[in-house]
Amino acid sequence: MLLEAFICECVSYDPTGRMSDWWSDGVIQLRIDQQSGDSFKLTGVTWVGVLANKYGLAKGVELMGLAPFEIDVKLSLEDRHFAGCVFRLGLLDARGQPVVGEPGRPVAVKSRENGEWAMAVELTPPAPGPDRS
Repeated sequence: MLLEAFICECVSYDPTGRMSDWWSDGVIQLRIDQQSGDSFKLTGVTWVGVLANKYGLAKGVELMGLAPFEIDVKLSLEDRHFAGCVFRLGLLDARGQPVVGEPGRPVAVKSRENGEWAMAVELTPPAPGPDRS
């Protein structure tokens, strides 16, 4: 459930806005690999809900489908905090638009270049300021 919430939050940072109506509704095929002492790669597939009226269906109808994701997480071992991550989600159709896979059909979980994902964004913690320590 925590990973679902994280994915939903990351989607809100989509720089194109094309996926603003997507949300995660579960994670399957989760794999966590430790890349080094302070970095991890999470890969898997998330159930995605999409407001279908954007796709020409009846208003309020929701499409459910599958989308692969990949999250590269970097930790700061010195202060034991999150140092940053690269979040990647979804596939593109032949026209370069985000698309969800059909339930029951396999979704390939594999490394891709950032441009092959429907969205890829780097997230870093906010810089310390007068109100933060």
